Amino acid sequence: MFDGIVDFIAQTGYLGVFLLMVLENIFPPIPSELIMPLAGFAAAKGELSAFGVLLAGTAGSVFGALPWYYAGYFFGSERLKRLAGRFGRWMTISREKWTAPPPGSNAMAGRPRCSAG
Repeated sequence: MFDGIVDFIAQTGYLGVFLLMVLENIFPPIPSELIMPLAGFAAAKGELSAFGVLLAGTAGSVFGALPWYYAGYFFGSERLKRLAGRFGRWMTISREKWTAPPPGSNAMAGRPRCSAG
């Protein structure tokens, strides 16, 4: 996975960072903890700018979260709870984890959670 991400970023630049971050939000096994440091390394080598990497990564993360936001908005809380109970194992998530409220005020500082209610 490491070499594939490095090659993809080298060939596609900012668009690659954006697309990888979109995929990371839609398909969780692709780790942003691997994507962004490698993009930062490309910026440190002078292949990309640090600001461009930050902008592409942020935009990709926000854009990738939109399908989950709209799923919660259109399907509603109860339907998503049923879907998570039935198909959650495919995305390594349980019904309880999907529908649990964020833990205290730290939720604002961490990664936004999909919440449908």
